[in-house]
Amino acid sequence: MIWMIELRGYIDENGNKRFAKWFADLDAIAAAKVTLRFHGWRRGISQTRKA
Repeated sequence: MIWMIELRGYIDENGNKRFAKWFADLDAIAAAKVTLRFHGWRRGISQTRKA
Protein backbone atom coordinates (compact mmCIF):
# COMPACT_ATOMS: atom_id res chain seq x y z
CA MET A 1 0.00 0.00 0.00
CA ILE A 2 1.31 3.43 -0.93
CA TRP A 3 0.13 6.47 0.97
CA MET A 4 0.16 9.84 -0.74
CA ILE A 5 0.13 12.95 1.41
CA GLU A 6 -0.24 16.39 -0.07
CA LEU A 7 0.46 19.23 2.31
CA ARG A 8 -0.81 22.50 0.96
CA GLY A 9 -0.81 24.50 4.13
CA TYR A 10 -2.47 24.75 7.49
CA ILE A 11 -4.86 27.48 8.55
CA ASP A 12 -5.96 27.44 12.18
CA GLU A 13 -9.42 28.28 13.47
CA ASN A 14 -8.52 31.99 13.59
CA GLY A 15 -7.31 32.09 9.98
CA ASN A 16 -3.60 32.16 10.92
CA LYS A 17 -1.03 30.42 8.73
CA ARG A 18 1.45 29.58 11.49
CA PHE A 19 3.75 27.26 9.51
CA ALA A 20 3.91 29.67 6.57
CA LYS A 21 4.78 32.56 8.91
CA TRP A 22 7.42 30.48 10.72
CA PHE A 23 8.94 29.26 7.45
CA ALA A 24 9.00 32.77 5.94
CA ASP A 25 10.91 34.03 8.99
CA LEU A 26 13.70 31.43 8.63
CA ASP A 27 17.06 32.43 7.22
CA ALA A 28 18.05 30.87 3.88
CA ILE A 29 20.17 28.07 5.35
CA ALA A 30 17.52 26.98 7.85
CA ALA A 31 14.81 27.11 5.15
CA ALA A 32 16.96 24.93 2.89
CA LYS A 33 17.45 22.38 5.69
CA VAL A 34 13.72 22.23 6.41
CA THR A 35 12.96 21.88 2.69
CA LEU A 36 15.48 19.06 2.23
CA ARG A 37 14.16 17.23 5.31
CA PHE A 38 10.59 17.59 4.09
CA HIS A 39 11.41 16.23 0.63
CA GLY A 40 13.31 13.34 2.20
CA TRP A 41 10.29 12.60 4.37
CA ARG A 42 8.06 12.60 1.28
CA ARG A 43 10.33 9.99 -0.32
CA GLY A 44 10.22 7.86 2.83
CA ILE A 45 13.73 8.72 4.00
CA SER A 46 13.88 9.38 7.72
CA GLN A 47 17.26 10.44 9.01
CA THR A 48 17.39 11.73 12.54
CA ARG A 49 20.76 13.06 13.56
CA LYS A 50 21.94 14.70 16.74
CA ALA A 51 24.44 17.50 16.42
